[in-house]
Amino acid sequence: MRIHTTTFAAACVALLGDVAGAQGLEPLLVTCTTNDIVFRCIDQNADGDYTDVGEINRFYDEAVGLVLDIQNPVSIDTDGDGVFFVADTGGDAIYALQDLNGDGDAHDANEAWIFFDGVPANNAHNIALNSPNGIHFDSTGRLWAANAGAGSTPDDTIVWMQDMNGDGDANDVGEAAIYYNSLPGAPSGGDSICQDVRVGLDGRVYYLDIGSTGTVAKGIYVLEDLDSSGTIDQANEISAFFIPQTLANNPFFWSINQDEQGYWYMAETFNELIWRVRDENSNGTIDVGTEDLQYWVAAGSSNIWEVLPGPNGGLYAAESQSPDRLLYLNDADMSGTIDGVTETAEVYDDTLPGLEPINNPRGMVFATLPDPSVPFCFGDGSSGACPCGNESALGAGEGCNSSLGHGAVLSAAGSALVANDNLTFTVTGARPNQTSLLVQGSVAIATPFKDGLLCMGNPTERIEVVSLDANGEGSSTASVVTEGNVMPGQTRFYQQWFRDPGGVSPCGSGSNFSNGLTVDWM
Repeated sequence: MRIHTTTFAAACVALLGDVAGAQGLEPLLVTCTTNDIVFRCIDQNADGDYTDVGEINRFYDEAVGLVLDIQNPVSIDTDGDGVFFVADTGGDAIYALQDLNGDGDAHDANEAWIFFDGVPANNAHNIALNSPNGIHFDSTGRLWAANAGAGSTPDDTIVWMQDMNGDGDANDVGEAAIYYNSLPGAPSGGDSICQDVRVGLDGRVYYLDIGSTGTVAKGIYVLEDLDSSGTIDQANEISAFFIPQTLANNPFFWSINQDEQGYWYMAETFNELIWRVRDENSNGTIDVGTEDLQYWVAAGSSNIWEVLPGPNGGLYAAESQSPDRLLYLNDADMSGTIDGVTETAEVYDDTLPGLEPINNPRGMVFATLPDPSVPFCFGDGSSGACPCGNESALGAGEGCNSSLGHGAVLSAAGSALVANDNLTFTVTGARPNQTSLLVQGSVAIATPFKDGLLCMGNPTERIEVVSLDANGEGSSTASVVTEGNVMPGQTRFYQQWFRDPGGVSPCGSGSNFSNGLTVDWM
């Protein structure tokens, strides 16, 4: 049914039931070192696991992508702009993956490439990245790698790399350097093994060493370039941060990570636990016995490769065992430790039937999906005057102010790929417990109408009536592809209308609009 502006208000009266939104898991990319595949895990139905049909997909499989020869993908991280970096200890390289067309994988043209070639002759720095283990992308644009040297006289190094000239790699002059060499030319290959690296919230570089000969104690070390030389070249520029107490079995620490509260997490196998530590007294080191905690202890054998703090306080863990699993740990009772039964959730198990086989899951990173839409038509005056001077705050991205004193915001999630048909819209900041309507238009306009700006014009389509909750929020559930009759190559514009009754709306019309969104369907 098409809606014209003269009959728009009458079309926005129907009611639907409240939208129930469960708290689901974050999207993940997970490396599989058995099959040399990067998998994408999405909790599409928000039921707290990745075990339903279509929730595990191949983000990069060399048999399909035909570009990279992935041989042992042990770690993965992202620059936050949709590019994912994979450390491969078999290929001695750092690879880059990016889903440019929004189809859920990196198999298409220009979506996979070599970011750093660890063969010395193939990069301008003569750097041997012969076993890149943990990698980390920091806020300045540098990618850090913990390199476990190989050979009879190996160099175990911490290396940074950065694409300075915008050509997509860090192989050119000035784009990479050895920041720290633990024991140059050490007589034993096990004297130092650089396993992981992170830039902490304090800006210092932390690295994990798991040397096997005892020359270097296993644990976390801090690197600080105190003389600004660009490298760690003085004895006082490296210090021990956390050397755990001796337990029953010989430990192996596979990864470190830090959450937003400053807690560090370290996975340890053979003693089958995850440490949680924080420098509470700010003396620069972890005081063993008072500042370290066995946060999670496995009930049996467990080999945790990676720990990834979640945005809501939970902790994701990749376990290579029998079966291979992904775990979600949540300290729900705030006791400070994870209960092995009530607070440990198995969110993936490779023995479950019908699932893609993530065998030996190792690296993990949050796979924030690219925004499928572009906001436009704001109620802050930048797109035109609101009907009665009820402009929202400049730059807030809202529609015109409602009776709440601010405007509503429309956002989209999913992909703009017609074949996927998984695009959803969410409105926030609207009038609580009222009716709203998601509408699609074919042209972009900015016309004062009711208490807001009408951002899209005829022909228009009613997509779905959405009842708003007590927070003034609601999400679409209908197929936008079907209801909007969209096809690849079309550009369509979306907006949420909502009721603002009771004679209190700024312009007295009793309804308003969010900002607009542009979607280029593929």
